[in-house]
Amino acid sequence: MIQIKQKWIWLLILTLIVGSSVTALAEDSTIVVQTKKPIEQTLAYFQSIQNADGGFPFEEGKESSLTMTTWVLMALGAAEENVKDSKWTVNGNTPIDYINTCSETIEETTEYARIGLALNAIGEKPIYKGVNVIDKLTRIQESNGAFYQSVLNETGMINAHMWSILAIASDERVIPNRKKSEGMAFVSTKPRWWFWMGRRR
Repeated sequence: MIQIKQKWIWLLILTLIVGSSVTALAEDSTIVVQTKKPIEQTLAYFQSIQNADGGFPFEEGKESSLTMTTWVLMALGAAEENVKDSKWTVNGNTPIDYINTCSETIEETTEYARIGLALNAIGEKPIYKGVNVIDKLTRIQESNGAFYQSVLNETGMINAHMWSILAIASDERVIPNRKKSEGMAFVSTKPRWWFWMGRRR
């Protein structure tokens, strides 16, 4: 059954980004994150590479990347950082300013999901260039329950499906065609199928 609580989504994202050294316990509906040092080191690194436009690059000194910035925003949201704080403001720009002024276009299902997760993580509306990306994801869903765009040859890409489910759940919405989408989470139509961020052979 796909009933994902928001706090577990952000915990998952934080763990994926910071690393497996982050452990957590649920106590009275509160996430208690242990081993804070890796998180603090990661946040310090993010601060050190943030660009003047408010965004984050894949490598220090490079141009800001929408992809990298959304990953960082997920981590910052999971760590309960205020991205509007002066701590995350460079040259008067916050990561939100970068998102709002970014010229990059998006098309792939995973891009819509990633942006939706990032903006929900920091408490912003999941809107990019005037488009509600969560609404877009629900329209992308195929008749078999899968979240991918066959017109873009994304058929069989389980990562697009899983990230879409997380993004929709992060917006506190019911997963459309839940039973079918549950089945697609475990079934692959190809010998090689995508899971999360990498390929499993």
